[in-house]
Amino acid sequence: MNPSCFSTLCTFKSHQELELLLTTLSFHHPKATIYCLTDSLTDQYFKNSHLNENLDIQWIIKLDKFSGKNREEMEALGIWTEFMSQKFEVIENALESFADTLFLDSDQILLSPIEIPAPDCALGLSPQRIPLKNVEETGYYNGGFLWVNNK
Repeated sequence: MNPSCFSTLCTFKSHQELELLLTTLSFHHPKATIYCLTDSLTDQYFKNSHLNENLDIQWIIKLDKFSGKNREEMEALGIWTEFMSQKFEVIENALESFADTLFLDSDQILLSPIEIPAPDCALGLSPQRIPLKNVEETGYYNGGFLWVNNK
């Protein structure tokens, strides 16, 4: 089973990564719906993009507070956790219209179509595949790949 829709978040600092995700998504899942929680600069950048022709992109502009900041800057300002919690915001937006969504961090690319192996499950997680020095610090599961079933 293919995901009913996709979701992601991105500020302009990572718009080139988002462009790769959207390009590979449009290739492997043409006409798919993707909810993009983003800032105003990213929205403007993609306004006239050819990617809008092959994807149903739902732009949600709520990340201006985080615009222009990297992780270290957000941590210093004490807003990194708030930024990360925005993943749940975009997932909730997608689940208002679809039974399930696959959240992908904007720095991911698809090498083939994605199929959900156990569509009757409520949640799908992916383990970290990058060797980590301190799994206790980052966790075993990758927070950038999360499938949520609202059925």
